[in-house]
Amino acid sequence: MSGFFAPQAGRSLRQFLATDPEIFPLMGVLGAMIGTAGYMLGHKRMSVTSESNVRMATNDARYPWQQAEPEEFAYRYHIYGDSKQPVVAAPSAIVQHSVEIQVPKGLAEKYPGIVS
Repeated sequence: MSGFFAPQAGRSLRQFLATDPEIFPLMGVLGAMIGTAGYMLGHKRMSVTSESNVRMATNDARYPWQQAEPEEFAYRYHIYGDSKQPVVAAPSAIVQHSVEIQVPKGLAEKYPGIVS
């Protein structure tokens, strides 16, 4: 069996640390990092704060899957969470942009499928 799994007789932690004194600063840095990580993970807020101003509508538009028409299957909310504001539909998750560019005529003829 190797010496890693079966420690030699008479060898202790104190002798190991006396042999390798550069381990003390390393143990201090690692201990500080693990302590800081534990503190940060233990005190992190579990609530979402960036979306706290979005409130769902309180009327029948609150649950879109209960609507009769498929066009109405979109979430609705009050603007800035103010119930006095009108109810608006949530933006779509699919975003499409179109950009107009000027292409030389020769390039447009060379690649007709790409440039329309």
